[in-house]
Amino acid sequence: MIELKGITRTYMIGGTSQTILHGIDLKVEDGEFLGIIGPSGSGKSTLMNIIGLLDRPTTGQYFLQDEDVAQLDDDRRSIIRNQFIGFVFQMFFLLPRLTALENVMLPLSYRGVPEAKAKEMSMQMLERVEMAYRADHKPSALSGGQQQRVAIARALVGDPKVILADEPTGALDSKTSQDVMNLFMKLQQEEKKTVVLITHDMKIADQCKRHIEVQDGRLVQETSVGDQPNR
Repeated sequence: MIELKGITRTYMIGGTSQTILHGIDLKVEDGEFLGIIGPSGSGKSTLMNIIGLLDRPTTGQYFLQDEDVAQLDDDRRSIIRNQFIGFVFQMFFLLPRLTALENVMLPLSYRGVPEAKAKEMSMQMLERVEMAYRADHKPSALSGGQQQRVAIARALVGDPKVILADEPTGALDSKTSQDVMNLFMKLQQEEKKTVVLITHDMKIADQCKRHIEVQDGRLVQETSVGDQPNR
């Protein structure tokens, strides 16, 4: 599903070259639940942006479903993002003037799905995340956990192969965080979605089937459920 080979990312900051990622090799199997953990500034969000085709590597290869997507043009990358990847972020990024239903419908409108069909598909997705009863409410009338469920429905409505979640529990209390994690695990187990989740919380990472640790732009540790850490 996902394979990174020798990925580096270098930025020019104040006239100085700064390398954020150093030769990342990573493979994520179809239907896997992978956690990426690391402190602030470790490079994990840069890695997520590259996986999500929001950024390009400076060097290296990135294969998504056997296609090298690292240096594709912007139009092709946009099409792949829309068709294959669903994003969930810490801050939800719901449009405040739209209802929960209208927010979920957005990715389908970008695809040109007719409004009636988009509404039907979006209501089904809200039902799946137990938010259909709040479909006509705007984000300001929803709790943080409810907003995150709507954001997850929006990520899923286009039936993506990969879900990328960047600190999806970071703005939530512990109980709501666990509810969101249970939802991700259900999606991975029952629908065989490939889930890649970034977190700084080891308790969250330990619920993934496998997690890797990023430090100073390098993969330094990999742990699978039931295994001891390997360096």
